[in-house]
Amino acid sequence: MTINLAYAMNKKYEKWFTLSLHSVMRHNKDIHLFLYSTDMISLKSKMKELMIVYPQLKVTYIEDERIEQWLNIFSDNSRGYQHVSKEAYLRLFLPNLKLPGISKIIYFDCDIINYASLDEIWNMDMEGNCFLGCRGYQFSDKQAKELNHKYYVLSGMLVLDLEELRKIDSLSIIKNNFKYALSLPSVPSADETVLNVLFYDKIKLISEAWNYCYNRDYGSRKLHEKDIKNLHVCGSDKSKMVPLYISQACQ
Repeated sequence: MTINLAYAMNKKYEKWFTLSLHSVMRHNKDIHLFLYSTDMISLKSKMKELMIVYPQLKVTYIEDERIEQWLNIFSDNSRGYQHVSKEAYLRLFLPNLKLPGISKIIYFDCDIINYASLDEIWNMDMEGNCFLGCRGYQFSDKQAKELNHKYYVLSGMLVLDLEELRKIDSLSIIKNNFKYALSLPSVPSADETVLNVLFYDKIKLISEAWNYCYNRDYGSRKLHEKDIKNLHVCGSDKSKMVPLYISQACQ
């Protein structure tokens, strides 16, 4: 069973992507990578090295002349966290890329350390929803309240049903409504706000273990380390990612 896994990055995030991929390959053997970077030459050079280590990897580079236009939708409208690279917004446009025969895909931010096989979420019944996603931490609950929602879904790890998203024409929904979404009185990270405002009723919640954020306050929902499936070293400070990866790799 092949699992489709997408990353989007700039050159700055290549080193974190490399660590993330090493962690994925410890727990998953049959992965088809879909990769986008604003420095594709550098990324392809890095992948030549990684393919020596993981010759079984299948890799598709996402090269589409429309991507820059789509990403620029957010370039002047992202009021939120400046550490979120524009490239990461590609997750919202995956259904509109030329990916023949690909109906489902998992998206990872480059700063996720994978602790478990992805088979569980890959085989999960999406029940007609467009996304599988995880509820955020306590600050996210504040964002949910400001949107009059029961929860706020993080965008760092998502499972996307590309066929369902194409059916509802998600690109048109984003283009026509993103300014409205970002005008609401929430504290936004632009792509997450769009996800939660425009697709809230199209997301199936899964356990926070699949996108558990390092050094964030979950209150009573805090997980024990052994129960975490994906550890997300989110935020601008990535200094802990290397020791966290090494600790996980030594287990």
